[in-house]
Amino acid sequence: MEAVTRGAVEAGGKVVGCTLAWYAETRLPFSELSEVIEAADLGDRIQNLLTGARAAVVLPGGVGTLNELFWVWTLMTHDRDDDPDALVLLGDHWDELLDLLDRRFEFGPDLRGLLKVAHDPEEAARIAWGV
Repeated sequence: MEAVTRGAVEAGGKVVGCTLAWYAETRLPFSELSEVIEAADLGDRIQNLLTGARAAVVLPGGVGTLNELFWVWTLMTHDRDDDPDALVLLGDHWDELLDLLDRRFEFGPDLRGLLKVAHDPEEAARIAWGV
């Protein structure tokens, strides 16, 4: 996320980070963020991240990233008004996870159709904007 933040700031953009209150015990937010919003819990964090979002683009990460991916994906299955229109997984490495889900879990085409895999940032942007 540091690279994304740096690129946005260098291009003159504003970057808002949303952290969890208990993160302060173990780590500080990235210093180049324009603004930091501290959420009380994961549900609040995800709501903050999705407010006004047309799409969610998921980058490589750890268990927290997977947790947020599945949380947003679950919101989309219920077609709530506050969920994004697109959930985009950036990078070819997601194909392996999706193959596992296809083979081992109840994972039909409707559920799978909510996700799109983009192979580069430009494709992710096109999917996010619906072009």
